[in-house]
Amino acid sequence: MSINDSLGLFKSPKLEQVFIMSLFRLNPSPFTGDTNQMKVQAKLRGELLDQYTWDLRTLASSLSPQKNDGVYEISKDNYKWNPILVETFNYTQGTEQFSKITTFNPVSAFAKVKSENIKTAVQMTYLPIIKKLELADDYNDEFLSCINTLIECFILPGNPVLFTSTFMDKKSETIYGPQLTSKINISVSQSAPVTISFESTGSKTLSSKKKDAKKVSNSYRTLKYYDCSIDFKAHDSTKEFFKAIKNKDSVQAIKIVSMSLDVINLLDFKATGNYGTETIELGPRFALIKDRTVSGKITFIASSSNFIDINKDKGLTLYFGINLLFIMPNVIWQKPSIKISATSNELYIHEYSFLAFACDAARTNAYISISTGKLDISEFKLPSDNKELNLQKIMKEFKTDQNEKED
Repeated sequence: MSINDSLGLFKSPKLEQVFIMSLFRLNPSPFTGDTNQMKVQAKLRGELLDQYTWDLRTLASSLSPQKNDGVYEISKDNYKWNPILVETFNYTQGTEQFSKITTFNPVSAFAKVKSENIKTAVQMTYLPIIKKLELADDYNDEFLSCINTLIECFILPGNPVLFTSTFMDKKSETIYGPQLTSKINISVSQSAPVTISFESTGSKTLSSKKKDAKKVSNSYRTLKYYDCSIDFKAHDSTKEFFKAIKNKDSVQAIKIVSMSLDVINLLDFKATGNYGTETIELGPRFALIKDRTVSGKITFIASSSNFIDINKDKGLTLYFGINLLFIMPNVIWQKPSIKISATSNELYIHEYSFLAFACDAARTNAYISISTGKLDISEFKLPSDNKELNLQKIMKEFKTDQNEKED
């Protein structure tokens, strides 16, 4: 794949492809009703409390009836697979699973398995794309649908996904899972397109076979800073957000220099033993989120040195184009900084950093919230007029707003 950044055109020659699947969308029930998942025993009260924990083996068995060499297999023909044209992709299968046994002899002849180190990991970068202008009315495109899964990796803590590809066929090359999102970042600047960086850690209880490549016949472009918008309010709906952005006059309007959003899930993996084929082959049995941080940074140019009243609404909406809409109602701001730019027109560069906390009405288990149509998911709120962040609906609203603006 090659990107022409000067034009923002996306060209896709015949290359290997990667596919991603949301395991929550494949089968929501393990995340919302199975006591083996998302539950933990309270020490004193004795009841089951919702937490972000996973029994990776029962999770795998609940997602697939097929088993091959102890590993449950998701069909490569399942319609939930989405092709994702990654910029970079790296996969590892646990590189430090053995350690030597300490003995009186300094030259050790024995080794033991460190089961908690038998973890898999994925690192990738992805540049979100959009149809070129003359095809802008058609958003029913399978190469755009992967964005929905990546959005869920932001808003659902530790969201588990699965990958397969057109180039990994042998057992030693298989991309195992589930892969739990550990870090995900989205950023843009005037010198770089919108970029999503993704990192995950997982076990070896799920896999899928090699898939055939999808034909890429349409032309795309990458998203640029001029596709993005910021508003210092947590908007209730997409319509309200686009209307607010459209109605800003030249004094209120800001020019984005750069902005980023980071989500970090601190994952902890636990094994139930160091021996046995199942333990050694499949890796740790349990995974949980010990901590989660949502933060970001905004840099923009304004015609005034006055600080924005960022604490007026205690909310923030970041828009990175297409359906990459992030609504955060509970934001705490760090102290901002302002730089003066010596140009013909005096401009001021504002830098703001923030931390986002859980919505006031967010449940302990965000999967239950999103399954029952609740808007407050975690640190993020879904728009009331588009709870699914549906690409077609958001872009229709955006185009309607743009047409009204031109009129």
